[in-house]
Amino acid sequence: MANNWSVEKKIIGGFALAMLALIAMAGIALYNTTQLVESDRWVSHTHEVLAEVEATFSTVQDAETSQRGYLITNDALYLIPYNAAIASIDKHIAYLRQLTLDNPRQQDRIAALDTKITERLDMLKQVIALRKTEGF
Repeated sequence: MANNWSVEKKIIGGFALAMLALIAMAGIALYNTTQLVESDRWVSHTHEVLAEVEATFSTVQDAETSQRGYLITNDALYLIPYNAAIASIDKHIAYLRQLTLDNPRQQDRIAALDTKITERLDMLKQVIALRKTEGF
């Protein structure tokens, strides 16, 4: 079969083919970059949620440690971290709820966590009240 393309048409066809390949590679690169940015956003979000969960647990742990110090020493200075924890725990839970608005399953877990934390803090409060009224 005879080739009817002139040299000029072959050069133009080669450039057109190279241009199409370049456009395809640019499209693939753009898609992959978009996916990478989205993945990075989700990883950052996950780390933010985990950091807030850790801060929440640390706050509860501070309340427990403070309560134990008060029980042993009967020194009201030990209740300062306890009172600070009580004052800030609702902010932690609210922030966790805000961070996980896009995930109903996590919202359910945070509700369960809130219930458990409330129960724990109520128990700490009761023991503190007993120490104040009944002594060691």
